[in-house]
Amino acid sequence: MVSESLQHLFNPKSIAVIGASTGRGKVGNAILRNLIMYGYKRDIYPVNPKYSEVEGLKCFHSVKDIERPPHLSIICIPAAAVLDTVEECCEKGTKAISVISAGFREIGKEGVEAEKKIAEIGRRYGVRVLGPNSLGLMNAHLNMNATFVSSEPRKGNIGIISQSGAICAAVLDWADQAEIGFSKFVSIGNKADLDETDFLEYFGDDEDTAVIGMYLESTDNGRRFMDVLSSVTPKKPVIILKSGKSDFGAKAATSHTGAMAGKDTVFQSAVNACGAVRVKDTDGLFDALQAFSLIPFPEKGGIAIITNAGGLGVMAADAVAENSVNIASLSDETKKRLRLFLPKEASAENPIDVLGDASSERYLETLRVVAKDEDVSSAAVLLCPTDLADPEEIAHGILKFGKENRFPVAAGFVGGARIGKGAAVLRSSGIPIYPSADRSISALDLLYDYVSSRNKVRKRAFPASGKKGSREAAMKVINIAIDEGRRSLSEDEGRAVLEAYGIPTVTGGRAETAEEAVKLAEELGYPVVMKISAPDIAHKTDVGGVVLNIRSSEELRKNFEIMISKIRNRLPDVRIDGVSVQRMASGREMIAGVTNDRQFGLVLTLGLGGIFTEIMKDVSVGILPLDDEDLNGMIHSLKSYPLLIGARGKPPADVPAFKNALRSFMTLVNELPEISEIEMNPIMIGDIGAGCVAVDALITLKGVKK
Repeated sequence: MVSESLQHLFNPKSIAVIGASTGRGKVGNAILRNLIMYGYKRDIYPVNPKYSEVEGLKCFHSVKDIERPPHLSIICIPAAAVLDTVEECCEKGTKAISVISAGFREIGKEGVEAEKKIAEIGRRYGVRVLGPNSLGLMNAHLNMNATFVSSEPRKGNIGIISQSGAICAAVLDWADQAEIGFSKFVSIGNKADLDETDFLEYFGDDEDTAVIGMYLESTDNGRRFMDVLSSVTPKKPVIILKSGKSDFGAKAATSHTGAMAGKDTVFQSAVNACGAVRVKDTDGLFDALQAFSLIPFPEKGGIAIITNAGGLGVMAADAVAENSVNIASLSDETKKRLRLFLPKEASAENPIDVLGDASSERYLETLRVVAKDEDVSSAAVLLCPTDLADPEEIAHGILKFGKENRFPVAAGFVGGARIGKGAAVLRSSGIPIYPSADRSISALDLLYDYVSSRNKVRKRAFPASGKKGSREAAMKVINIAIDEGRRSLSEDEGRAVLEAYGIPTVTGGRAETAEEAVKLAEELGYPVVMKISAPDIAHKTDVGGVVLNIRSSEELRKNFEIMISKIRNRLPDVRIDGVSVQRMASGREMIAGVTNDRQFGLVLTLGLGGIFTEIMKDVSVGILPLDDEDLNGMIHSLKSYPLLIGARGKPPADVPAFKNALRSFMTLVNELPEISEIEMNPIMIGDIGAGCVAVDALITLKGVKK
């Protein structure tokens, strides 16, 4: 198991520092000194052929010369010598390796190949490898600082996993100032072997870790990451800061949905499905770590805001409105009890204004009263440094309340030097403190969100195939394209694939001449829609390949000639099979598409359909498989959702029929792995009871037979 193998990294019985040096400012010296300075009590073996002694310890010429195999070998030597040293460590019998050395994938192809060889050597000997290009790791409960950052491992309950050494250093510096402790801390570096998911799994089982913080730049195996994350979040909160939001992973996608389901949007969908907490920046990460480490989880209910300044109360109320939590509705009994001791000028409504001259006792008594209100499950205690308020004394009052009650409290002390002593009292006593009203509210809101979401993490499965022979019927169509060397299906072929899975499609047919088109239209009944039938044209509207609302045979003949001529002039080499003539459909235009994300697999995107899809960018994204609750959430999250439930007196759309089509759509993509991208755009949803029909189908295949 990964968790067992990582014990050798975090709980080693002995450590070899290969590249230990006497020179201050050298990585090998910094790691060795940190191990000694911060109290690692087990055997330490410096290794460097240049020295007989380093920092008062016997130094070995090679790892081979150490009497007993070191449990953990830390390598901090030039990259060119790392491969041979990894082999030597494994031959010696080391249990785990931490490669600090840089100069691998960051220098290009040669470095990538070297990383692969490091991993191969480790696998051959059954040894797990951290790095390369890692800052190292810490175990505060073992007093082990095996990094080159001088920081005392303060004991706590937070486990940190970071892909960036610089972010590691920033978190450690913040933790020193905030007096926050850690359980374990690891910089994963280039992930030649061990990656973020391995450490997430380990921290999920680690008894010393109650909260997990992650900084990520990439996720190498999205499905495994989701599986592990889903197993950890019901037990422990996982807070994720991920960079690279603007790097869209589907720039070359054929479909509209492929272009809109960006890399970061897909990652956010994964986080949501697994019950993790995502923050936007380092301030958000620090605030969340502090909250989850120190504040008890709130029960159902809202926030009580206690402040000595009306302006702070208003800002806090605004922050509540911008988050998902609610302001608690104080009972009449609570207000009555507050008025017994609050000055008559004070406000007993929530936010509760205890006035600028509020004493420590007034804050304390207010906290005691509101904590007993059935609708209050947490409190934000805010303070501005007025001439009549003593921040230090008020901090002691909050601390006294904290000792009396296990109740969620976040303090927001706003100011500078004058609130310094009060802030220090709270920090040293384990009461979370924030520099603004909105950050204290946001921290509490994250707790509420986690408590709500962790109970919703569940296993999902693809809907069972409801129509016998669906795959066989669809593959007859797909195989024609494959045999012809095509990666794109025509619109008629696409609709045939949908129909094989019971998805309603618009009535119509294909015509090669204007007269055939007229005959089809007369059979269908006007008005009709005419579209170019050309398998290599993905977006017909862009090339003048769609004409709507044709009401007569004369109009149809005219537009047929114009369309064919225009496209022939614009795309002389494109294959044209004729035109598709369809009965004009009505209803709300929506879009549904599935793309294949490189990391997370099949991704469903829903949104407003037709030509406005990319303009409005009103989409929701979900990683398949999805259940009914997921589908409801995706549909409800659309800004265009009011159009579906009946805006401005219009009847509601047939959303149940739309959801049935989506279930069949999910079955289709699950059973047809030959498809790379598929899109129904638009899918027209009629009024309730009228059903829905897919008007157009775009299907791209993964590849063709040679």
